[in-house]
Amino acid sequence: MTIELLIPGLFGLPGLPLVADLPTPALDHLLANARLASQSVVAAQASTADLNALNTAFGLDAAFAEVWPTAPYCLSVDDPNWDGEGFWLHADPVHLRPDRDQLRLFDSRTLGIAPGEARVLIAELNAHFSADGILLHAPVPGRWYLRAPGPVALRTRPLRAVMGGTLADVMPSGGDAGRWNALMNEAQMLMYQSPVNQARAEARRAAINGLWLSGAGEFASLELAPDLELVIGNDPLVLGLARAGGVPTASLTDSGLPELMANTPSGRVLLVDMELGDALRRGDLPGWEAALQQLDRGLAPLVAWVLDGPGHRRGQRFSVHLHDGSGATWIRPSGWTGHLSHWLGRHLGWRRSGGLAAARAAVHRRH
Repeated sequence: MTIELLIPGLFGLPGLPLVADLPTPALDHLLANARLASQSVVAAQASTADLNALNTAFGLDAAFAEVWPTAPYCLSVDDPNWDGEGFWLHADPVHLRPDRDQLRLFDSRTLGIAPGEARVLIAELNAHFSADGILLHAPVPGRWYLRAPGPVALRTRPLRAVMGGTLADVMPSGGDAGRWNALMNEAQMLMYQSPVNQARAEARRAAINGLWLSGAGEFASLELAPDLELVIGNDPLVLGLARAGGVPTASLTDSGLPELMANTPSGRVLLVDMELGDALRRGDLPGWEAALQQLDRGLAPLVAWVLDGPGHRRGQRFSVHLHDGSGATWIRPSGWTGHLSHWLGRHLGWRRSGGLAAARAAVHRRH
């Protein structure tokens, strides 16, 4: 079995001031005998490298990656009662803030949107756009969706690729861009005047004053990598893609996870955590540190089961591959492969890690 961990942002950014004594015992244990087997230079922009890595991990084809129609797959997770019909886009609520001569975008995690605020804004928007055949839906207060009357010719950037940045070069384009950009300007004016934002202004809270459109498409079954046997994660995109491909899913907090692992004797188990990368994009260092601690706590039972517990004692062969989303791959072999990796380390120069801090230093030296 190969256990593949995709954790964008795990190693932070070069020069980022991190808490030196932040405890990460599970990750330290996992990386203690791992080796930096490869580190390719990622040609894509850093803002999209995480999504490219996710596309590769799932084995999605180039056509899917070109348009990245993620909205219906996330909606299938956020609203389990959704009927799977229609052409949908993400219409994520955001805060747009003037920055000199540009607009800077901040996602909903920085806004703390209450369910009541989302309901009022959605009702106002739907009343305004009903004549255009547009329906907005907010199954989660911070993640909204828009059903279009039909397919749209619109090329967009995922929210993850624009959060925290300026919008000068990332606005939607394509044949229908003029119409949809005009509609979104209408939405901004309507939201600005809403009682919701008047109350937020009085409370000195950032306004929910924009929608970010992305991920347009219709739901369809997916053909994923044939060796993918189990996907572990909490992100709606991760879960939605897996379920559309018929791959079982689990969370790190699931009590039955060890049993699922025991019943997966071969193939690939993919664990994805997007929280660390998202925190870096927001420039949220405390959020990054909190996400790292939460991930380490969640990983502890799994790491113990694989390296020290029943999985290890049963003689099952595990190879753990850890990717940071930017091209660095750390490999922790077990069983007879451990002897092989030791030989490779001596004769081919694979770099051995001493834990998370040492792994981070090794990665940053190569940037």
